Amino acid sequence: MSYLKAKLPLFAHLMPTFALFLILFPGASLARHLFNQEVQDCGSTFCGNLNISYPFRLKNQPPQCGCYDLELACENNNRTTLVLREGKFFVQNIFYENKTIQVMDSNLDKNDCNSLPLSSINTVRNLNQACTVEAEVPIMVKSISGMSTLAIYNKLSQGFYLSWYE
Repeated sequence: MSYLKAKLPLFAHLMPTFALFLILFPGASLARHLFNQEVQDCGSTFCGNLNISYPFRLKNQPPQCGCYDLELACENNNRTTLVLREGKFFVQNIFYENKTIQVMDSNLDKNDCNSLPLSSINTVRNLNQACTVEAEVPIMVKSISGMSTLAIYNKLSQGFYLSWYE
């Protein structure tokens, strides 16, 4: 019994220190676990007919699969989407060979040529700091003069391309 009494004051002394550590650093062990995990290739998965592979990941995949910034969603198992601050974009194709993804603004309804995007990625500040802008190519009004509304709509529905680097 005296053995326990001798250890109890030491334990009582360390308990507040341990509690203070947990209060000040509640995620220390969790953060260490998360930061020590390396991003890895977890194989391929599909959303509709699109092959989703590293560096992309679907929302339902484990956190270490693919890059967090390149997370895609799969709606109804057939529509791949990329959500950015500017809105939702439909992924039309992913070209892993040249590291390019083709996206279209989700506000462009395929059946309504009167639909227009509510917002767009139109400046460098809209992109993640890790992105590099190689070129900005604006469409001038004179380059679409003479085009019908349907022709302009068809051009917009072809989407645009984004590239990634590893």
